[in-house]
Amino acid sequence: MAQLSTLGVIAHHLKKPNQKYMNTNTMVGYGGYAFAFAIISARWAMDLGYSQFRQIIFGVGGLFLGPLMLLILYVRLLYKAKEEGKPCAKSF
Repeated sequence: MAQLSTLGVIAHHLKKPNQKYMNTNTMVGYGGYAFAFAIISARWAMDLGYSQFRQIIFGVGGLFLGPLMLLILYVRLLYKAKEEGKPCAKSF
């Protein structure tokens, strides 16, 4: 009888996964976002003409700080466009 109740508890946990642990698909999704932030940050650092070392630093920063790093680089891109007199930065 004790084995039957233990199997019932195990079956219950299999139907309803423990909420403490993240789903594997969720972790892969968050990793994809972090990787995309890193690539975009490194690319924008390259567009700003930074050295390769600074591009790596901004890429790693984008990996961990994501949107904050993109915001910093976006503002720098706008200031660079404003200095060059491009029309996209006239409203800024």
